[in-house]
Amino acid sequence: MNLPTEFTTGIGFRFLNFRLDYGFASQNELGWTHCFSLTIDWGDK
Repeated sequence: MNLPTEFTTGIGFRFLNFRLDYGFASQNELGWTHCFSLTIDWGDK
């Protein structure tokens, strides 16, 4: 049975005008990698 060698997942949260996102990946060449982003919404929607 061949299992996948890469795995990715992520989650995001929103509070008022702020959004925080997190991503995680397992890759053969890079190993464990993490990604964070913070977004601020300016103005009214």
